[in-house]
Amino acid sequence: KNKNIKNYIGYCYYHGQDLERAVQGDGLFLSFGSIDPKKEKEDGPEIGKIIEKELKKYNFKVSWSGTFKERILIEEIDWKNRIKR
Repeated sequence: KNKNIKNYIGYCYYHGQDLERAVQGDGLFLSFGSIDPKKEKEDGPEIGKIIEKELKKYNFKVSWSGTFKERILIEEIDWKNRIKR
């Protein structure tokens, strides 16, 4: 086991379909949860609050019900594709 895992309490991610929506201007949905699968429903809302707070700190417009059943939406995100040449 990775000894550093104890330093993490949760996770956050988006997938390809979420990215496609963001590129089209429809916002970016984020999924989240607890590192411990047995505690996802219990700890999930707290993880969501941490993510929401950090996003708002950087002036992202966030929509979320505060429950683990709903993903967090960054409503207005101007996604840029940059290609290095």
